[in-house]
Amino acid sequence: HKLLDCMKSILQSSTRKDDGSDESSFVFGVLRILVNLTNNQEAGCELAKPLLPLIFQILTRNITDGKARSSSAFDAVTLVLGIMINCCEQNGESCKILYDCKCKGYSSAIRFIVDLFETNAELWTASRGSHKETGSLGKDKQARALESQALASYAAMVLGFWARSSNRMMSTIRKELHSSDFGKLTLVLKDFIILQCRANMLTEDSLKSLVTIVDFLKKADTAGGK
Repeated sequence: HKLLDCMKSILQSSTRKDDGSDESSFVFGVLRILVNLTNNQEAGCELAKPLLPLIFQILTRNITDGKARSSSAFDAVTLVLGIMINCCEQNGESCKILYDCKCKGYSSAIRFIVDLFETNAELWTASRGSHKETGSLGKDKQARALESQALASYAAMVLGFWARSSNRMMSTIRKELHSSDFGKLTLVLKDFIILQCRANMLTEDSLKSLVTIVDFLKKADTAGGK
């Protein structure tokens, strides 16, 4: 309980900021601890549940117009999304806690994550088109493209685990995606798996989680007559 109280205090100090300043090293430390605690650990996910609303606030304050507002913000966002994925994969209660989070400027938490997905999936698709036309991308453009692919993929995983947790969330996500199937999500995730495997960047656990959610989304579409 002392550890939980300490982490909560540090995260609360971050969410009180309104000046757009970068997260402190203490916040990054807490986020890294939580990523490790929740990775395939049911007890760790249980411990993290009371912190999820604060963690979600850190996500929203580091995103502007669907994009990470700085390289430091990108690091914070990927850590937060990692925690969300870990927790949502382990239990449906975490999905509900995050689903019920309030998000300034958005009708719901799902709308925020869908916007994060769609913005970055579009940027990733555009960069792939540019690469096919020119044969190459500059280092800065390539870095931004990879960041967009990562954010789109992480957001897709969160949406996938949310959809898996209840029919209500599945139907809401389809509505927000303006689609009767999950084709957009599975396409981005398949690309992510291929590129990450080529670069030897995926752990066995990460690959298993990705394949699990892709398989679920494909089965959900098949069950829906797609």
